[in-house]
Amino acid sequence: MYNGKIQTLVTAGEAQNGTFVYKLASEEAYSESLPTAKDAGTYTIYFMVQDNEN
Repeated sequence: MYNGKIQTLVTAGEAQNGTFVYKLASEEAYSESLPTAKDAGTYTIYFMVQDNEN
């Protein structure tokens, strides 16, 4: 719901032996930070799990 404030767009994922990383736009770099936005709209969130095992 729009409230004029920055809001988190997704709930954090969980993975065994890995870390979820996210990005909001296809040009951005992946980050462990959850994507946020202020304006109402439709957003595409990209995510993947990076392996923590050697």
